Amino acid sequence: MEKEELIGKYAAGERNFRNLILGSGEFGSLNLSDTDFSGSRMNSYLAGTNLSGANLMAVSLVDANLSDANLTRANLRKADLRGTDIRGANLTDADLREAKLYETQLDRANLTGADLRGVKLQKCGLRETNLTYTNMEGAKLVKCFLCDTIMPDGIIWNDNC
Repeated sequence: MEKEELIGKYAAGERNFRNLILGSGEFGSLNLSDTDFSGSRMNSYLAGTNLSGANLMAVSLVDANLSDANLTRANLRKADLRGTDIRGANLTDADLREAKLYETQLDRANLTGADLRGVKLQKCGLRETNLTYTNMEGAKLVKCFLCDTIMPDGIIWNDNC
């Protein structure tokens, strides 16, 4: 789907975009809040996009750019975020259970209250990331870069700074 078509449908009140293929185009800085993109492939430039409350369950965001995006309360359960740039994104209260977070850049991200239960974060950048009140039960951090990272208990972690 092209950017203009997506904007037009959203402006007309459509919110169901399940199984959509956006490809590698630029869709940055759009307001796509409360939209259902479940099962979609969005390997796109989505920097600064408002996806608050969006259903992104089982979405492929491999190598996408979500830097500075608003993903507050987004459902990213089972999402494939391998290689995705999430630097500076707001993921407050987001559901990331079972998401694939391999080589994901999360520097300066806000994950306050996010659900990361059972998630394996491998080779991720977590510099200046806020994990306050994040549920990390059963989560594994493997070869992640933590520097000035606020852990769920409020402790600031500095490892490899």
